[in-house]
Amino acid sequence: MKKNIQIFLLLVLVFLAILGAGTVVFVTVFDGARILIRGGLETRVHKAFYQTYDVTKVKVYRLGEMSKTYVGDTFPILPYNTSAIIEGVIELEGESLTIFKEMWRGMSPGYSYQALCHDPVFAVEFFEGQKRVFRTSICWHCSNFYVEILPGTGNWYGFDSSSSGAKSVLKYFEEKIPIK
Repeated sequence: MKKNIQIFLLLVLVFLAILGAGTVVFVTVFDGARILIRGGLETRVHKAFYQTYDVTKVKVYRLGEMSKTYVGDTFPILPYNTSAIIEGVIELEGESLTIFKEMWRGMSPGYSYQALCHDPVFAVEFFEGQKRVFRTSICWHCSNFYVEILPGTGNWYGFDSSSSGAKSVLKYFEEKIPIK
């Protein structure tokens, strides 16, 4: 019996060693960390754009200038570790939410679309009940938005800002929250 336990423990240790070595090779040789992060981005983007059925409210923000020193009503721009002044906000519920979600699903997100200026004009937060499930700032100039990976951290992702869906969303936002 004691011999069987020792063999079992030895097999477990060998398995863990192989698993650990495989993980090190995956992360170092095959750039596994980037692959895992990219997979996390893809999953979050897919949910945010195409699985919006349980979203009960969306807040849309018109943003102003960005700075690290603002206090008060600001929206976080996580990848830059900064924030932008909130110049206006609307809440979408009911029929206006239904219309927005249909346009939103037509935005054509894709990792390869983005540039890196990120001069955001608008931001959104999606809620399921009282729980915020997605937030981002959106730049139509460089065709990108951020995806929150861990609380308080984000990474850039792109969208086709010339697509009819993206143009519809921008027009909708501009009509709902005009420049002051």
